[in-house]
Amino acid sequence: MIFNKSFLLLNQGDFEENRECQLKRGEKVNLETIKTIADLVQKAGRVDLYEQILNLREEMVELREENLALKAKLEKFQNAAEMKLVYFGNAYYKPEDGGKKQPFCTTCWDAKRELITMRKEQRKDGIVNWCKICKC
Repeated sequence: MIFNKSFLLLNQGDFEENRECQLKRGEKVNLETIKTIADLVQKAGRVDLYEQILNLREEMVELREENLALKAKLEKFQNAAEMKLVYFGNAYYKPEDGGKKQPFCTTCWDAKRELITMRKEQRKDGIVNWCKICKC
């Protein structure tokens, strides 16, 4: 998050003695910096701005959590994109398994990039692969 220096200059003299808290344009802000700014604003008696800064801090925490979740999801898809699978019948197989040793669900892989092992079941018409997650 980029914090603009002009936001800190509430009234011309409000932070004259606190120049160390004034940020350079484009400088990144962390949660500790926001807490320091909030404390200074509270000491200056600007309750309205103090509440806004606390809301900003809360939003920053939420965005950080969302960012981490998105990074994890991206990594999952990047890893999945690198995986090579072979399609045969109603399932995917890993080529390094020598072909058709372990079937994986095509629906789960195509929709969510989840490699779900299919179960083999003996039926009247032969062996059938089915997915325990999506039931296909």
